[in-house]
Order: sequence, then C-alpha cells, then structure tokens
Amino acid sequence: MKELLEHRQTGGIVFSTIQKFEEETGLLSERENIIVMVDEAHRSQYGVDPKYDIETGEQKYGTYIAFTGTPIETTDRSTTGLFGDVIDVYDMTQAVEDGATVKIYYESRLAKVKLDEKKMNEIDQEYWRMQVHEGVGDYIIEQSQKSLSRMEQIIGDQDRIREVVTDIIHHYEEREHLVKGKAMIVAYSRNTAFAMYKEIMRQRPDWKDKVKIVMTENNQDPEELAKLVGNKQTRKQREKEFKDGDHPFKIVIVVDMWLTGFDVPALDTMYIDKPMKTHNLMQAIARVNRVYPGKTGGLIVDYIGLKKNLTEALQTYTKRDQDKVQENTQARDIALNILEVLHNMFHSFDYRAFFGDSDTKRYEVIRDGAEFVQQTEKRKLLFMTETKKLKDVYKICTGLLSKEQKEEISYFIAVRSFIMKSSRTGTPDLKEVNERIAKMLEEAILEDEVMVLTQAVSSESFDLLNEENIKK
Repeated sequence: MKELLEHRQTGGIVFSTIQKFEEETGLLSERENIIVMVDEAHRSQYGVDPKYDIETGEQKYGTYIAFTGTPIETTDRSTTGLFGDVIDVYDMTQAVEDGATVKIYYESRLAKVKLDEKKMNEIDQEYWRMQVHEGVGDYIIEQSQKSLSRMEQIIGDQDRIREVVTDIIHHYEEREHLVKGKAMIVAYSRNTAFAMYKEIMRQRPDWKDKVKIVMTENNQDPEELAKLVGNKQTRKQREKEFKDGDHPFKIVIVVDMWLTGFDVPALDTMYIDKPMKTHNLMQAIARVNRVYPGKTGGLIVDYIGLKKNLTEALQTYTKRDQDKVQENTQARDIALNILEVLHNMFHSFDYRAFFGDSDTKRYEVIRDGAEFVQQTEKRKLLFMTETKKLKDVYKICTGLLSKEQKEEISYFIAVRSFIMKSSRTGTPDLKEVNERIAKMLEEAILEDEVMVLTQAVSSESFDLLNEENIKK
C-alpha cells in the first residue's frame, strides 16, 4: 500500500479491508490529497480523534468520512455527532418504494420472558455507580454484562425451548412452500442454539438435511456440538448450500453469524429468540427484505418481546430528513460545562505539556495529573464522576467541538484511565459484581403465558414500515 501510494501519478480509488492497517503500520503516505472513507461506520466510527497510550503517552489517529446502513444515535454514541451532517440518505422506506427491497412484516407469538424496564434501568445505574464510586474498571463491567448467565438459564429453560420449537415447526410448515422455504432461527446463545437443534431433531428426525447450525467453532463445545458446527470449510460449504434455493438445507440456526452482510434473497422468514436493539436489530431483520421472484415480503417472528426495541430502532432508520443537531448541541453544552468544572479543579496544575510533541512529557503529565486528582478523596470522587459523564456525552457531540476542546477532553479522559488502571486492587472483582447484578436481574424478570400477540397476515396493518408504525 505504501509503495502504491508513493508511486501513484494520478488519482484513483483503492479498496481494502480496515484490519490490514494495524497500529504498527505507521504512516502510509506523506501526501495531503488522500481522502479516507470507511464502510460500516457504526462499527469503526470511534477513531477520528487522537487516542493516547497511557503507558507511553503516544498519540494515535483514526478515520474520517463514512458510509453506513445503520447510523447509531443512542445515549452514548452518535454517527452524525462524530462524522458531521449526513451527506445523503437512502432509507428503508425509499428502498421499499423503489422495489429495491420487499416489505417486512412482524408477528409476535410468544412473550414468556419479559423484563421490568424500571428494574433494568436500576441495573444500569448500579453498574454506573460501581464504576464511579467503587472504581470498578470498564473492562470488569463489560465482562460482567457478557458473562451473566441468569438470562440464559431462563431463555434456555427446557420447557420453554420445547414450546418455542414446537411453535416454530408448526409455523414453518404452514409457510414452507410460499417461496423456497428458507428460514433463519436466531438463538440466544450457543447452548440454546444446540438445545433448539436437538429439540427439532426430536420432533422431526427426518429434517436432518433440512436444519443446520452455523457458528464459529469453539474448543469448549461438547463433542456432539463440535461435530455439528464443523470448521471454517464447513461454514463455507453451508453458505453455498443455503444460498442455493433448491438445496435441501432450508433452516439455519445462528447466534451472531450471518446476521450482518449476509444476503440470501430467497430467505423470507426469521424467528428471533434473542434480545437485540438499534443497529444490531435493524441489520438482522434486513436479512429477510431482499427481492426474490415470488417473494412479496419478509416476515419477522418475535419470541422474545422485541416490539419496543423495534419501534425505537424504526425512529432512527425510517424518519425522513431526520435532524439530530439539536440533541448533539445539547450534548456539546453539557460537555463544555463539565470541561469548565475540570478547568476549575486543575487551575493550579499545569498540563500544557500534554499538547506538545513529546510522548514522554505527555505520559508524565498524565501520571502527575492522576496523582494531583487523588490528593483528596473528595477531589477524586468529583473528578471520576464528572469524567464518566464527559466520556459518555463526548461520543455524541465530538463533531461539534473545536480541536482544542477535544484535546483537553482527551487529556482528562487519559487521566481517568490512568487512575482506573492504578486503583483496581481492593475494588469489587468480576465474581462480586456478577453476584450483585444477578440478584437484581432476578427481580427484573417477569413471566407471562404463551400467546400469539399479533399475527402477520397479508394486510397493511402488520407491515413494519407502514405509516402508523412510523408515526408511533
């Protein structure tokens, strides 16, 4: 790539995958007329500003202009806030009107696991409190959120799996001959995917060639599951088979794989038994909206209670000429207020060396800033509270801040990271965090009876993108 750019006499477009340029690649070119554009911006959008290595003080830069099918607008992330105004929009509604995609219908069939929203918010607050007041590291919180298995025990309950699978089988058999019979089941985890597969085989042993699991191999898997999953070559083969409308492989069970960037135009039904939100949810349901001969629409069958999440996601992805500037401006005002508080706190501490060219001096001023903050417990608590808020709000409004403001914010966040890293001993570990949250999660789970809440029929009323739904 360096050679290509160096000897290039004229303009041109170069396509590459982003992981080819890792941090040790160094500067690719001295030229100033290169524009970097990134696809799937919602995945790699957080590298525009310099990042600082708190071990060495080294400064690192990221990316600039981006494309995405699912821009993120949440409480702590904003694609438009980062990259600036939207240049052009081609939304789902327009795609359906143009015949580029088909309509998506939605059906809610089983609502046994419900979560108390109020309790779930309390859990979020508890995680935040542990970070700010008890010094629990971000990485511990992330691990806890990933590893909590209480939810899996409920979703993967044997009786519940049996009910869901029975319903999927009956539902599928009624639709099997509408297009090509291609369907996708989205399971909560590897274990529940395996349990679903076994239950389908128990009820329909002759479906051995019809149903397959697709996920990455894992050396922790039991032998039986490992055989079903296979290896990379197996996945390649299954991809080819599933894309072939006439191949007997009709139903795929997935957890994460094939939910983004995987196109099978004949796929017309998706059974979802996994909580999903915002861009992840919209990426997933778009698997069934591809145009195919004889296909009038794609159907989403919801077993987990996604209606609220779908409505929220639609607000982001179907509003015409959506204007997020006001929200981002409010976020900027909050960030600047916090910056003022931090200025006052550091009025007697000189941190100008952070903005110079020396990595060593930058490291020293981060370290000394951390010592300054921790001189009193009161100052440390105020600093950690304010920088936690700043970190969250900064991601939304970064596109509206000046270079100087962003550099100052980077300094305070670097000091925060240094403190977090050096004060981990004595703070609650993963086991303790999990125990506390698991108890709260137990209280948040409500149960309901099995029922068909809404059924998609060939009428406009259950079209996911109809006017009434978009208004809601």
